[in-house]
Amino acid sequence: CHFLPNSEDTAKICKSIKAMAAAAAAASSKRRRQREEKNRETRRAAVRKKRQARAERANKAFDALSVDGKCLPESRLGELLSLVVQVQQDKLDPEAIELVISTARGGKRNIDGETGNDLTKEKVLGAVEKYGEYLRKSKDIDEIFEKFDTNKDGVLSRSELKNALRAREKKAERSVKGLHVELFIDEKDIYFILEQSDADNSGAVSRSELLPAIAAWEELAAIKIEKKKESFCTIL
Repeated sequence: CHFLPNSEDTAKICKSIKAMAAAAAAASSKRRRQREEKNRETRRAAVRKKRQARAERANKAFDALSVDGKCLPESRLGELLSLVVQVQQDKLDPEAIELVISTARGGKRNIDGETGNDLTKEKVLGAVEKYGEYLRKSKDIDEIFEKFDTNKDGVLSRSELKNALRAREKKAERSVKGLHVELFIDEKDIYFILEQSDADNSGAVSRSELLPAIAAWEELAAIKIEKKKESFCTIL
């Protein structure tokens, strides 16, 4: 507006133009936030659907393997997990199975000779819900922290978590219609992953939170792969 005649009317026009520009920018920002929130909700809905399906499989598997429908022997947990995550039992990570057992026992394991080695249905289903997807792609936590916790503070920051997941993704053997694909991890993904795994709201991932974080990414990855399959079919 500096090139217009210096008058009261000109000042009003300039002020009006600036106000309109500010309003347009605010409206654009609002629409962008709404789109982002809609996308996040779409992701949440897809993950909820996936978890619900896994929970239904877990419930059916428990009832099929349990004698009384209330408890399950530890010795049969691997069989249950195989049915739930749809992976052969001998392909499951033994440490991951131990983690589920420990979680079902509230972080404790029975020592040899103790009675009560059965796991309750509520505890088993809760542990499966927390670690179900991770069981398909388990990794060594200590190795990840050793490599990516660069400042050695015992947690993975947002950037460290992103680097860890990107490195993991480079090694993942994902494909669509026989073609290798590598999934990109963006800030929106990290936001969602922390939303799902950062139990203490610290903005970082501790060792105990890494498994849920990886599980959250694997769920996102499965959704991304499905979208790529749909896009591939559309192109054809």
